[in-house]
Amino acid sequence: SVSNEKQIFYCFGCQEGGNVVNFLMKYENLSFQDALENLARQYGVAIDRKGYTKRANTFDALSKLADYYCKGLKGAPHALQYLLKRGIKQNTIDDFMLGFSDPQKNTLKGFIKTAGVANDVLLSTGILKMRDGEIYDIFRGRIVIPIFDVNKKVIGFGGRSLEKEGFPKYINSPESSVFSKRFSLFGIDKTKKYIAEHNEVFIVEGYFDFISLYSHGFNNVVSTLGTSVTGEQLSRLRNYTDNITLMLDGDEAGIKSALRLIGILAEMDINGNMVVLPQGHDPDSFVRDKGIKGINEVVSKKKPI
Repeated sequence: SVSNEKQIFYCFGCQEGGNVVNFLMKYENLSFQDALENLARQYGVAIDRKGYTKRANTFDALSKLADYYCKGLKGAPHALQYLLKRGIKQNTIDDFMLGFSDPQKNTLKGFIKTAGVANDVLLSTGILKMRDGEIYDIFRGRIVIPIFDVNKKVIGFGGRSLEKEGFPKYINSPESSVFSKRFSLFGIDKTKKYIAEHNEVFIVEGYFDFISLYSHGFNNVVSTLGTSVTGEQLSRLRNYTDNITLMLDGDEAGIKSALRLIGILAEMDINGNMVVLPQGHDPDSFVRDKGIKGINEVVSKKKPI
């Protein structure tokens, strides 16, 4: 029930209530500050508050870095070819703002000179670092994947090595004032409405697992950032559904990862299921090999954790 006169809401089912800020905080799982910023952007209200300017500057820096990496991919045919060979088409590249970090120093220097962002703000993201008096980029020579929050703001990046034996294969942005791996879910900005509509979410453990599934039309899915599922991530997903299914690689490590969550799922009263893919497959390779029909077939055989 919503009272226009009192400007409050109340749910008779779960006894939650409050004003518009409380509603946004609960529905989108936002902090008080994020909820205010979300409303301020929508209605053109200026926020004058300690700490706001610093966060706004960080988001601006990350947005400009995302544009820089996008331009870098357009000028790197070998990186573009790598993505196309993985079955990632140009429209998907554009949709996910996939990029490439040019290892040439002069390219980064040109970006820093023209970005209009102070060096200390760029360095505070942890993505650009200083060595021997020069700024360098931790993702240099890698495919770069922007990570967005529920408000579609860039909060960090993942970087994938182009070399088959490259180590580490993936690296993520360091923890910052706007980014934490434990809380973040890749793709939530695109799929939250589908998760609510289906009343179920599938969790995978890799960027390209998510991208391949989503581009094949499997859209009530999110990905962790190459890490095991955390309680904080499950808590965020509970805003949209109590039905959470892990889609695992067909190996022992994947199953152990699911079993580790039994206690957390029970404590949070979540209906936890798992889908185990055939041996040797991850969600990316399986959907490219078997298509959406194959994925739907294994999903129909999901089992309670």
